[in-house]
Amino acid sequence: MTSKRSPTKPDAPVTVPKGATGRLFDAVEQSRLDLVKQALQDGGDPDERKKVTLIVEWPTGERRLLEKGGLFSQDKYEDVMERREESQLMESVLALAIRSGNVEIVKTLLDSGRCDPNKKLSWRIANVFRTWSSDLWENHRWTPLNTTTFSSHLEFALFCGKNTFNKPGSDVVLKSPENWDLVSQEFFCSPHITIVKLLVSHGTRITDADLAVAERLREGRDAFSNRIAAQTAFIEVLSSNTTLEVNQAAVEKITPKQTSASISSSSALWTSKSTGNLLEPNEEIAELRRVNREQHRHIMELQDAYDELLWKYEALRMQVESVTPAEDHEPAVSSPLGNSTAPYLAVHPRFEDRPAHHDRAASDRTYQPINRRARTPSPVNVPRRSHSLTPPPQLANGTGPAPSLPLPPPVSPFFVPKRADSAQLHA
Repeated sequence: MTSKRSPTKPDAPVTVPKGATGRLFDAVEQSRLDLVKQALQDGGDPDERKKVTLIVEWPTGERRLLEKGGLFSQDKYEDVMERREESQLMESVLALAIRSGNVEIVKTLLDSGRCDPNKKLSWRIANVFRTWSSDLWENHRWTPLNTTTFSSHLEFALFCGKNTFNKPGSDVVLKSPENWDLVSQEFFCSPHITIVKLLVSHGTRITDADLAVAERLREGRDAFSNRIAAQTAFIEVLSSNTTLEVNQAAVEKITPKQTSASISSSSALWTSKSTGNLLEPNEEIAELRRVNREQHRHIMELQDAYDELLWKYEALRMQVESVTPAEDHEPAVSSPLGNSTAPYLAVHPRFEDRPAHHDRAASDRTYQPINRRARTPSPVNVPRRSHSLTPPPQLANGTGPAPSLPLPPPVSPFFVPKRADSAQLHA
């Protein structure tokens, strides 16, 4: 008799608190300021990151003997399972506090002086499969699409949009997960101006990536370019606090090989009473960045206007207008249809894209026949009425209703009729 052992049944994530730091994670994720302060007093580390451990098993196709059969029983076997395990560090305590939007908890963590807001922030989400294998473990155990990275906690604080996070707790254990609810949770993150000010005031470096995110918020776009309410406060705060970072060690290591011009330009940034803060260059650089953003926005507006005008031009250049002269009208130039009063097709010269025929008489009319088009418009001599199949009610001399004449089919403005030969004319 044989017994087959199935793969480990997926369990709910296991959270293993570890002293004060574990309680600090729980307090932050529950937005409990009192418990946060208590955990910090007990030695909780606010610079710690969540640990997620992924454990999976799958059958190898081999079996091992469990019990030797007797005289009236068969041997018992079980499937040989292969087990893999991996742990990675994920979200930090400060990141979870920023996600909650609780200003007091963020301030408490920063005031402790034991967390670095300039640290790079990244986390992953474990993948889920109904049946794991060696190939899935080696290549797909962490989902590449759910890997989140920020250059600093300030960039994360400026993030606006939905994001995926790991399950709560400081030490999360995942056993052969089969669905997303077992490994992740989603939050909608919205930037908080007070939290951004706290991070800047506690020494967070402002990078070009931070300014780009703030500029996107000012334009009314979230992290995924969806339209949101414009928020100008963030770019104003970052621009007013932007400083030029100078490597002091490099300044102190000036060698005689450097020219006097380079030494003087480096020394010009400092004064004898300088405490490390730059003077005029800071304001100049901030102003240059502001002008650069304004110019970039102006270029984008011009590009949009150009695209719109180009579209209108392409639509207008193909327009053709049908003009029907009054039945008693005597044109100064014979119409393309002879002396007939039937409607004929004309085109406005502003839509002409071919060289005009140098016909002065024809150019005296705003709407030119298609075989007598001219580029220079002039006052309208041909009375026009709307395109209609109904004939005019009465002629000018009052003799009665005019005969109904059919409209000709539409003709392309680029159509040039063939000239009839002499045989056809005399036929």
